[in-house]
Amino acid sequence: MPHAINVITKLAARNADVQIWVDVPSLSIKEQHTLARQNFPPGAARQLVVTFDNASKQFNYQLN
Repeated sequence: MPHAINVITKLAARNADVQIWVDVPSLSIKEQHTLARQNFPPGAARQLVVTFDNASKQFNYQLN
């Protein structure tokens, strides 16, 4: 069942890779994904949106 998870984390301003780890034991899913070279300027607010397609059992990642 889909549900929203809100986590707020302060990051130092930098250009960095973003690693995303997903573990769903009930569906036997363990996944790691990297969003390469993202820019995090000082004072900016970014949002990571993760969606799941139940039919294909695949995740989609968007960093806004």
